[in-house]
Amino acid sequence: MARREFNERRIGAHALALAAAFVAELFVLSHARAEVTTAPASVGSTSSAARERNAGAVDEGAVASVATPSVLSRFLSLFGREAETAPDPRRIPETLMDKDNPWGPLQIVVFKKERKLKVYRFGQLDREYSVVLGLKPDGRKRFAFDARTPEGKYHITGKRPHGRWQYFLAIDYPNDADKALYATELQSGLIPALRGRPFGIGSDLGIHGNDRPQEQASGQNWTKGCVAMGEQDIADLYSIVEVGTPVWLVQ
Repeated sequence: MARREFNERRIGAHALALAAAFVAELFVLSHARAEVTTAPASVGSTSSAARERNAGAVDEGAVASVATPSVLSRFLSLFGREAETAPDPRRIPETLMDKDNPWGPLQIVVFKKERKLKVYRFGQLDREYSVVLGLKPDGRKRFAFDARTPEGKYHITGKRPHGRWQYFLAIDYPNDADKALYATELQSGLIPALRGRPFGIGSDLGIHGNDRPQEQASGQNWTKGCVAMGEQDIADLYSIVEVGTPVWLVQ
């Protein structure tokens, strides 16, 4: 909170300084225009039409000096472009906000490239854990036994203790997008087959603990498509997550 207040005060001071500089530039510009328009004509000077053209040229040049790159543009950038390109890293990305319940108590996001599972409470980062994924982590899951971890939006559909993995949080894979992709690839002959029968779409995926502490500690992917966590981490997550919690799995 103290750091946020400090940043707000710093931005406010910068904005005031830029505003003062902008006003000063406007004063200089108006003074220059007054000098041009009131300058006396000397003997043998150019015609009045020429003087008007010259005055116009000075005006345009002065205006251009303010416009590009102007103090005004830097002043506006404090509240415009710069703010848009510096999102709060502790806030859930807007593209992952649950449209049905944007400020719901909990949302889970698994960032596959980062190997991180992050829990957001009311849109703000609450806690995060290191995870490992399927043996082939890149790309979305296409069929059973492809060892890929799904990508998309899911929900926790069940939670239970597990004899091998401490706890298991089931997700609703496959979702509608997964089913549509599978149907398209099946029709195109892109799903592998065994003894003439194509593999199914897969099921029974979720978030769980591990029985491979060495691989887990080193960050080595080892699952068949699930998200695996450390023993203490899965116990902590299990204690706060309820059935229906949204789960995003993204690259």
